Amino acid sequence: MQKAPLWLIVFAQVLSTAGDAFGQRVSRKHHGSSRRKMLVSLTLMNASQMLVFLLACEWLLPASVTGAVYVDGEKVMCWQEIDGDHKEGDCDATKCHAIPCPPQGPVTAMAALYYYPFLLFGGCVNWLYYSGEVWLYKEALGLLFLVLANLASSFLVNPIMYIFDLPVSSNVPAAVYVMGIFGALLCTIEKVGIDFWSVIAKLRTKLGCPPKAAAAAASSSSSVAPVAGEHDALLAATSATASAHNYGDDDDKKYPKNPSWKQRVLPMLTSCLNVLIPFAVLSFAYAIWFCLQIVYNDYYHINVFSFTTVDKVLLLFYVAPYLLMVDTWPGFKSLFENPAYQHENYVTSVVNAWRESTNPWWNMVTLFVFRALVNGRSLIYFYLAVLYDPNSTYLELTLVRIILSWVGVVLVVLCFPKFIGATNEERRKVFEPIGISLKLIGTIIIVLSLFVLNGLI
Repeated sequence: MQKAPLWLIVFAQVLSTAGDAFGQRVSRKHHGSSRRKMLVSLTLMNASQMLVFLLACEWLLPASVTGAVYVDGEKVMCWQEIDGDHKEGDCDATKCHAIPCPPQGPVTAMAALYYYPFLLFGGCVNWLYYSGEVWLYKEALGLLFLVLANLASSFLVNPIMYIFDLPVSSNVPAAVYVMGIFGALLCTIEKVGIDFWSVIAKLRTKLGCPPKAAAAAASSSSSVAPVAGEHDALLAATSATASAHNYGDDDDKKYPKNPSWKQRVLPMLTSCLNVLIPFAVLSFAYAIWFCLQIVYNDYYHINVFSFTTVDKVLLLFYVAPYLLMVDTWPGFKSLFENPAYQHENYVTSVVNAWRESTNPWWNMVTLFVFRALVNGRSLIYFYLAVLYDPNSTYLELTLVRIILSWVGVVLVVLCFPKFIGATNEERRKVFEPIGISLKLIGTIIIVLSLFVLNGLI
């Protein structure tokens, strides 16, 4: 399969970056960095916005558009036995009857769910994503691993395609991965506000060193995170939770001066598992979501209109029980939600999310634009997945996203700081010379990796 045009990849990520700015405002200004209320508002808007859009497409656009199915980059024939009677198997002109491809959308998607219940698995992937993300946010290097998980997931695209007996895409040169990971680290480490001595302090604590000594090493500096992504917009809530712990005199009892090997090894092992488990979960969630678009398209002839219905319109039915689980499982709420809102129960949080999204009325406009931009990116993602080489396309999407993410943060904080409620400290951190220099170096390295991937050098 051919490579995706770079301009289309950049356009998709420009939509995403623009949406992130509105998403930051929704999270920080509307909901006070409450992760739960953010999820409630975006799922409600997703369901209503995409339902109206997809119904209009299903009823107004010709069937040649809403019914078109592409496999391996080519438009395929529709068959009565597969697309009409929903039978599984291979078809050709000698065994099946050709028919005009039926239009797809919210109405036909409900029937597709009846015949192909495996479609629901795509929505359940959201549970893996949100759980892994929250878990990683609690770790000292969690946000760096969040970016690395996105890159690492590109290694899983071909194995997942192989498992589903789909054509394995072209291999990506190792140099592209090396340059991409190194460039991503340089672009990210300052973006997420990681402070070297703070990281060392936290690692020392996890390895059994007295927290007081670790805290002293970190006391000279603080890190404030300029937020970058749709879900990164919730970092402030997690940071507040993580910083709530104050070390006291009793900690000397927990961290003896001469710890045994068990007292050193077990905390180290626990710390590694606390990163590796959510890292693996997130990498899988990123990759399987991208690949499921191809699986549903190739096996069930589920095109972008039906897939978006299942993925966006029905997202509310996946997120609602997930948030109920957050509210009822002991300890999960403290891990997931901003401490300022942990006293709210499930119903109160939903009511407050709706109130904050509609009062004043322009809050709803901001939320609408936020989801429209991000949903537009998702529509493009589907076509990129089914029309072009999925392995290289996915990697390019990730690398371009990393560059535009920090560029978007700089532009928003420079031109519209009040729009997202950026503090003076956040603005100072964004424009620190060393941070900008690292980002520029990382961007150059990522651009070079894209040149190598596309055979330009």
